[in-house]
Amino acid sequence: MIQIPQPTPNYKVWQEVGKPLAASASLKDKIQIILTAAVCAPSSHNSQPWSFHTDNNTIWLEPDYHRHLAHSDRHSRELYLSLGACLANIEVAAAHCGFGPKTRLVSAADRTSVRVDLKNTRPPKSDLFSAISQRVNYDGPHQDIPIPPKVILEMEKSFAAGPAKLQLVTDSPTKNAIADLVALGDREIFTDPKFIAELVRWLRDASTLRKDGIPTPVLGLPPHLRRMASQFLLSLKPEQIGPMTEADRQKVASSAAIGVIYSQKDNPPSWIEAGRLYQLLSLKSAQAGVYIGARAVLIETGDLHQKLNSVLGLKSVRPLMMFRAGYPVGPDLAHTPRYPAAERMAVQMESRWVTPPADRPTIFKIEKDLTFNRLVEQLNPAQIETVAYTEHYLPDLFSALNPALDPRSSDYVQKLQEFIPRRSSASDGVWIYYPHTRKLAHLPSEEDFYSIITANNARIISGPAQKRLRQLRFGVAGLSGSGTEAVLALAMSGARYFRLADHDYLSGRNKNRVTGQIGENKTWNLSWRLWEHNPFLELDLYPEGITPSNVAEFVQNLDLVIEQTDSSSKFLLRQSADCPIAMVTDLENPVIELERDNKPFFGGRADANAINAETMAQIGSLQESTWYIAHLIGPDNLTAGNYRNFQDILKGGANAYSQTFIAVQSGGGAIGRFVIAFAEGKLDALPDSWIIRTLPAQKNELSDQARAKKEFFSTFAARFPRK
Repeated sequence: MIQIPQPTPNYKVWQEVGKPLAASASLKDKIQIILTAAVCAPSSHNSQPWSFHTDNNTIWLEPDYHRHLAHSDRHSRELYLSLGACLANIEVAAAHCGFGPKTRLVSAADRTSVRVDLKNTRPPKSDLFSAISQRVNYDGPHQDIPIPPKVILEMEKSFAAGPAKLQLVTDSPTKNAIADLVALGDREIFTDPKFIAELVRWLRDASTLRKDGIPTPVLGLPPHLRRMASQFLLSLKPEQIGPMTEADRQKVASSAAIGVIYSQKDNPPSWIEAGRLYQLLSLKSAQAGVYIGARAVLIETGDLHQKLNSVLGLKSVRPLMMFRAGYPVGPDLAHTPRYPAAERMAVQMESRWVTPPADRPTIFKIEKDLTFNRLVEQLNPAQIETVAYTEHYLPDLFSALNPALDPRSSDYVQKLQEFIPRRSSASDGVWIYYPHTRKLAHLPSEEDFYSIITANNARIISGPAQKRLRQLRFGVAGLSGSGTEAVLALAMSGARYFRLADHDYLSGRNKNRVTGQIGENKTWNLSWRLWEHNPFLELDLYPEGITPSNVAEFVQNLDLVIEQTDSSSKFLLRQSADCPIAMVTDLENPVIELERDNKPFFGGRADANAINAETMAQIGSLQESTWYIAHLIGPDNLTAGNYRNFQDILKGGANAYSQTFIAVQSGGGAIGRFVIAFAEGKLDALPDSWIIRTLPAQKNELSDQARAKKEFFSTFAARFPRK
């Protein structure tokens, strides 16, 4: 039985795809049915790298390179295989709607598109249409039941006439040989930091409302470990990889059947055809209760495709897809989330088709009202926001451009009344499409927007500092508290460029200091808040966090790193960055520590206590981490409350570090103020470390701190004597 989750927005497509065709359905209704079926196609990492546009009875299927897997799909083979699967669903749904679809590939220098004409009307046919909602990509264990010869024959018939061919393997020796190759590939990809980082970018917590990616339950982890999936993959150790690859080898070897699709050509038309036939095979198999799951490791990794050819006795051909087929263990199969077709539509700007990215705003400049009307019609957003532009932005812009005019004067009112009609047309300013809210909003141009949001900074932030703040490039690692607040403070002050990194998901325990959707990656969560505030922000996102493979890229050409991590990435950043680093900790009284001029890390405390990336990576428990945290922050910078929290952790009375929004906001605001001083050229005048007090000094505060500090280190020494 297929599990269709509750109709949350990211699974709603699966409720829509099975609806029957109404006798009175119009051409528009039928195209909607066809496109809804199209987005149910499988894709690597569930990236859904396609977009559509329509013209009367023609559907265009386009590759979406915004959603391309740059590392694991270097040649775009997986992208075009996904397009082929999408095309198969279009053809099946078109037949269901009474069309005889005619397909043509259109190749350009940078892409191959698919044109589907719906011209030949015929009685509705739906042999495979119901299977679209039945199909899932299943890669779990198989029952020990052979696939009947009749089903095998039907699977092979799908490939009889075309250029793509299928070889099905059911004998144990060959399956074992293929499984050995899979184990080789697994070892290679799971020791490849770039592969892991890309995979983590596409992992999705089960509770997220994201409409793409791999839900963590699909990984087969127990529920209590799913939220830690990213951390587990990013911290894989060699001794863990061996058992993983062996378990996978056994799973592949025990498959009821292994299929390999191959062709003499290795190009986009061949990939599209292979993906199309694979999806038709998948639909036919699902009707027979046989489920298949594609594997890319032998196709995309090194020379393993050549070794696969040797195992199969194939010559002068290129394997394009490999899949496992069999009867699933257990009664329940689960779909993965999907973007509805309306959110995967390309839009035409002049003579060019543009696919708005699904993860960030798109800025449109309207030259003609006709183009604007076409844009509105094609995007069909839930809300078109124009009131804010005329009622708020334009008056604010007028005020910012005329600081010498008194808003209460008649001269001000008269000139404002002349200004607003002059600037109110659709071609003035820009239009911003926000994909995650499906809102189209009218905003001033970028220059005018910054004039508005920085107008009230005047004389607190000097003109040159304001200009430099917009030019500075900030990297922020760790977004659970003050890191997030620092970014918000800087963005609201007029900064423009940020690199953001955090691999973790927003949990219920974060809600006392961070707002957002439970289960969402913290990097994406903050990016949406920032773009809602200012769509002109330039954000480079690292939802996999800081890793050995990406740290050099992350710190490149930055002017300042703001660090609020709690792992060995603290050292990775310091070892790689050639710019100042500001560390902010927000356990009670926030502490800001500025590292510059090649001074020892953490004010020399790391060297003095033999703390480095290796020792941080070897921390075995939260209890043990308290000692490291105390020394990296500075024992004298912690409060009595901090030490009591550490003591509770040691004694088993607490399982997390205590943090409050009060401290988080204070720390983030302090970082923002420090950066303004940085922009003003006052870096040398700032101390290396300072504490942000949230209350004045209290009576007996120092003695309480000294007592709590002594008790903590005494308890720790008894628990971990090596320290």
